[in-house]
Formats: sequence, C-alpha cells, structure tokens
Amino acid sequence: MKRDELYSLIDSYRGRGYLSLSNNTNIDYILSKIPNKETASVMIEKGIINIFNEIPTISKTVLNFISKLIQTKTINNVLDVWANTGQLLDLIDISKDNKKGYIISNDVFNFNEITNSNFTQLSGDPQVLIEKETNLYDVIISNLPVGASSQHKKFDLSRTDLGFQLILQSLKNLNNNGTLIATVGGSLFFSSNGAKFIKKLTELDFSIKGIFETAEGSLNNHSRVSFYLIVIERGIQEKVFIGEVLDNELHQIDTLKNYNNTTSDKNLSKGVLCDIENINSLSKLKLIKEVDILVKRTGIKPLKFDDIGVFVNLDDLSSESVTICLPTFLNAKAKIFNSEDNLRKNGYYFLKLNIDKAHPTYLINFLNSEFGKKILSKYANGSVIQGINKSVLKIIELPIPSIDTQKEIINLDKNLKDLKTYFNSLNQKLWQNPKYKEEVIKGLNTKIKKTNSIEWLEELPFPLASIFWGYHSEVKPNKKVEYLFLFFEGLCEFLDTILISGLNSDKLFFENEVKKWLKNDEHKLWHQKASFGNWQYLYGTLSKKVRSLFNQKEGKTLIIKLFGSANDSFINMLSSANLTTVFSEVVSLRNSFKGHGGITSDNKYKELLSLLEAKFDTVKPIIIDGFSQIDLFTTVPKTMGWDEKENLFETTCKLLKGTRSKFNQIEVKTTNVLASEKMYLLPHNQFKPIELLPFVQMREAPKTQQNACYFYNRIEGNQVRLVSYHYDKEEEVFIDLDNMSSFLNMLNPID
Repeated sequence: MKRDELYSLIDSYRGRGYLSLSNNTNIDYILSKIPNKETASVMIEKGIINIFNEIPTISKTVLNFISKLIQTKTINNVLDVWANTGQLLDLIDISKDNKKGYIISNDVFNFNEITNSNFTQLSGDPQVLIEKETNLYDVIISNLPVGASSQHKKFDLSRTDLGFQLILQSLKNLNNNGTLIATVGGSLFFSSNGAKFIKKLTELDFSIKGIFETAEGSLNNHSRVSFYLIVIERGIQEKVFIGEVLDNELHQIDTLKNYNNTTSDKNLSKGVLCDIENINSLSKLKLIKEVDILVKRTGIKPLKFDDIGVFVNLDDLSSESVTICLPTFLNAKAKIFNSEDNLRKNGYYFLKLNIDKAHPTYLINFLNSEFGKKILSKYANGSVIQGINKSVLKIIELPIPSIDTQKEIINLDKNLKDLKTYFNSLNQKLWQNPKYKEEVIKGLNTKIKKTNSIEWLEELPFPLASIFWGYHSEVKPNKKVEYLFLFFEGLCEFLDTILISGLNSDKLFFENEVKKWLKNDEHKLWHQKASFGNWQYLYGTLSKKVRSLFNQKEGKTLIIKLFGSANDSFINMLSSANLTTVFSEVVSLRNSFKGHGGITSDNKYKELLSLLEAKFDTVKPIIIDGFSQIDLFTTVPKTMGWDEKENLFETTCKLLKGTRSKFNQIEVKTTNVLASEKMYLLPHNQFKPIELLPFVQMREAPKTQQNACYFYNRIEGNQVRLVSYHYDKEEEVFIDLDNMSSFLNMLNPID
C-alpha cells in the first residue's frame, strides 16, 4: 500500500472516531504490514490500527545491527516473549512453525491475524506463557517494555521492572549454545533491581556478553529515552563488551568485529570491555573519561568532600558554622544554608564547611558551573533526572585550588560583575539625554584602554570574519553596503549549515522529526537555486524548533547532545529570535534595494549603510558570544595519532579563525577519527566535534591555490556552483553534482 493511499483513507475517516494516530507513529512500518486499502479500512473501522499509538516500533538502524549480530548463528527455532507485530521475528528466515511469539494484546493478535504474520502467535500473559513453555530455543529475542510493572514478584525482584523478570524466566528455555537478546533500560546500571538481576544471572550460570546503547527513540518510537540491547549466553561471567549502535554501516561492522573478538577499541563508541562490577552505559563511560581528562588538565590535586568539611544532618546544623547545601538532584543548585529557608531533608546533603580549606562562595559557584555539574554527573545516577546517592558522597573528587587562589578568583569574579554593572549604568545614562555623551566617553576611557576596534573580528570563524573584513577595508558606501549584504547572507547560510549538521548527528531523530521541519511544500525545489530569502526562511524554521526544544527539560538534553555539548551562548545563537528578525529585515531591505533600479545616489547608499550597520550592531554581540567558546577547523592530512595518556585521537588541524587565510595550526584531541577535507566545530573542553555538511566549504581556489571559503549557491546542469563572498579573484567554482546531491536532498526531503 502506498503512503498517499493511506493518507487519503485516513482523511476519509477523520472525525468519525475510528482513527487517532499520534505524531510518533511509524507510518512506513504500517505501510509495510498492510497489503491493500481494503485491509486498512477493516483495521481502521475496528480500531485495530490504533495499536501503533502504544506498541513500539524499532528503527531500521537497530534492525540492521541485530541482523548482523545474529547472522553467524545457526538458528533452527526462535522465541519472542513480547512479540507485538513480529518485527524482530521477521529478521530470522526460518519456517513459521519454528518462530513463536507471545502476544499480550487482543488487538495486536487480531492485527497479526489479518496481516498473515509469518510466526506462530500465542495470546496471553507472557509471564504465564513462559512458565508453561517446554521447548528449547536457539535464540530468544524480545523488545521488552522497559519501565513496565509486573503483576508477579519473581526472583526476589520488585514488580517495577517486568523486563528483568521476563529475561530470567526465559533463560530456562535457552539451548546450551543459545543466545538471548533483549531490551533493558538504564536501571540495569544504577538500581538495586539491576544489581539483583545481574547477581541472579550469575547464580543461574548465565553471563552478560554485551550491552549496546541505542539512540533515543530507536527501540521505542514513542520515547525519547535511550534503551540498551543486552546479549546473554550460558557461561561464567567475564568482561562485558559495552558498545553503541549508530546509523553507520562501517561503524556497525567494526563494533561487531570488536565484540566477536572480545577486544576494546580506541574509539569508545566502537566498544570497550568492562568488569561486571563497573558496567555502565556507553554515554556514562564517555562522560567519565571526559571528566577525568578535564580534571587532570587543571593540574590540581583533587579533594574529596571529607577533605573540606563533614556531612551532617539538617537537625544538627547551627548558625555558627558555614554549611553548603548540595542538592540530591542535579537539576537544582547548590547554595549556602540559611536557617530561614524551608528545606526538605531529603532534598539536600548538608556539608559543614572547613573555611580554611574551601571558601563557601567559591565552592557554590564551582558546583553550579558547567564544569562542576559535569563532575557531579560523573557520580550521579538516573536516566531522566540525575541524582547523587549518599553512598558516593565520600568518593566525589573536585579540583579545588588553594584557599588563596580561591579568594583571588572570587575577587576577579566580583570585579567582572562590577564592570558589567558599571557599563550597564553608562549605557542607561547614554540614552537618558544626549548631553551625557561626553561623560560616558570619559567613563569608558577610565575603565578600558583604547584598542583596535576590530580585535573581536579575529575571534570569529574565518567564513564570517573574511567577509566582514571586506566591509571594514572599503571606504565607499556602495562597497560597504555590498559586503554587508554578503555578510548577512553568509552568516545565515553558515548558521543553517551548523543547524542541519548538528540535527543530522542523530540520524534517527533527523529521519523521524527534522525531515518534517525541512519540508517546504510551497517551494519544493528552492535548494536548486538557493537565495538569501530561502536561507532566511530555513533559519527561521529550524531556530524556532531548536528554541522550543531547548526550553524543555528533555528537549534541552537532546539539543545539547546534538550540538556537541556546546554552551548556552552557542545554542542561543543558533535559535535566536532576534537573528530571525534581523535576517528577515535585511532580506526585505535587499529586495527593495534591488527592485529600485536605475542609478543609486551616494546619499541613498549612505542611508542604506546606516540601516545595515544598525542591524549588524544587533547581530554582533550574539555571534561574538556564540562563537567565543567553539573552534572551527580542518585537518592537516596524515597527522592523526593516538594520545596514550588521555586515550584520545590527536590530530594536527588548521584553526579557521580570524581574517587571515594563513591559518594557525593546533593539536585537536577527539574521541573519534577526523576525516580530511571536512570542516568541524568543537566546543572548548569537549572531545566529540560536529562534522559540518558541505554547504560551506574551505578549499583552494583552482587557479591561485589561495585558501578561500565557498558557499553553496545553486545547481547548474550536472554541476554545483559554489561562491565566495570574500575572494573576488575567483569568486565561483564548480563541482560535480554527484558530490553534493545527497546533502542537497536533505534541505527539502521528499517522501
């Protein structure tokens, strides 16, 4: 059945109470299961199709990975104790009689009957059915309902995790050489139930061979939580292979090669071996590694909380001592105890501070800083809201400098805040009355030394700084206007490139969500001849979506992850409503200016220049702050090495910063291999860069071999035209369309 046929059928039933599919419903999977329009009509009228609002579907990425995982196994029969519509059973090509699935829902059972599922289904409570099961199976494979509660209490486990119970119940039906593959949640790593589950596996002579982290929503399209594939076989527990499932064929092959050979990879994402006592999610292992490196780089010997104070009960606090309130959950802030505060006993841990070792103001600011939060996250538990257990308080290590250094930092912080207050007061005075102008100038000169007015420009990425330098170097108003128009267009396309690149770093999220944002039915082929107006529209669309997610708890975590754990200033730049307004206004100015026709007077250019410079003054602080803690670079070929001390790839790179095309070289340390001829963005103190899609490219101009930045412009026949906004000697180059077509199709996806 085709997509448009299903949509047409849905429209015909809309409002009649038959159909109410959610936005997360996997339409492609429904189409693959329903043979024709008549069958779809029956399902809609019976309400059966609504099962997809509840039951999960698995992404193609994960299904592809599982297929590779089991391809070397001899499988004569298979059982799925939570089969739903049989997605996992469909991966195994054996007869229907040798594939069995338990179905708990009558509607799902009926769906499978109508669609002639290729497995034998049994209806009932899976925990009851597995107790009656007498057959032994080569493979037991299930996408279990993570977080669901059980009506039964088995293996001394609480009823809060049905999945653990079903796995343990199923093991008796596994052949001696059999393999169980199932879905588990993060509670495996941090809950008492998870610890009991692992202990029971050992008692039953089974072991965990591997744990593979999947992308959010890839095992359950209705959830934005990461789940894990766990692989269990008979035998003594040895080291556990911890890996990751990515939407990359070569990555999957390398990961499974490491898994089958029981070896760790230099790239954590491709797998690492862990003792069973230290198993954790791959995300947590990456965080631990990152924090350890950052702490080491401070050069400060870490202190534990016991070195700077003692934890006491709330009832034992006195007004004579200085006490730090450390929140049990990391979404709250640390603060100094105040007897007038109405604090919950279980909401904070109370540290009676030794003020000769730690200054309370310093400690509070450090714990609430991005670095401090990251350190605490290393020791925290929880998949959605992270919390600190009392048991780990004594092992938390903090890089706290000497008390004298702490006091110096506090004074510096105070001076910076005083300066900010002072400059704000000058700004207010400036706009109270024009006669205060000289007084404001005098006030500025007493606080700062006169410096080159464009020093800030050398801190911007080269693709932007090089264009603005053209504006700065010209004296004629018409030339300045030309460069400012080019700057705004280049800035807009550059930010669009960053947005799409970051959003595309989670292939499943891009496929399921971002493609919907990018569809432009009104201008389906805009990307074939992209204009400033098109880029402005794209920025307005994407920035609004990112801003909306960033203002939600779960959404903020996702956005930070997509954009390399960059700081708030960078995310705010990518999602700025002010930039959206400015881009729209500049597009209107440019269109009206171009439509003016005829000869334009100097006065007209001066008037236009004044307007554009005012727009730039709005943009300037946003982009300076946005790019202040992030580097843009390309690799120097054949320079990648391995840092044994920090266990990171180390690559010599060209830092694409400032106005000059002779770039400084830096050593960049990353968790993954960097490709040549690509541009990357890497936030400071992070190790996983954002790979930029080639809508903006650094390349040598064909004739002069000069380093220049080129922006995608349009398709011309079998070629793509790239233009430079700063290098007028070779302002355009052409490359083969084949090299860009897959990326261009991302700009406006077609079903």
